[in-house]
Amino acid sequence: EDGKECLALNWKEVDGPVVEPPKRRGFGHIVINRMVAQALDAEVNLDFAPEGVSWTMRMPPSFIVK
Repeated sequence: EDGKECLALNWKEVDGPVVEPPKRRGFGHIVINRMVAQALDAEVNLDFAPEGVSWTMRMPPSFIVK
């Protein structure tokens, strides 16, 4: 997007029941969003669309072990 190299990970659930956003954000939400973002200097997004949950992460390649 911005011309910088990154690793992008996309998770999307399909063909399941209709999804509703949770009424509160618990420990799992904190881990999957804030802790991953901080630990990997990543951009993360968790979306509760009616057709399925999706989670995306974009992180710099400096965190990849070769």
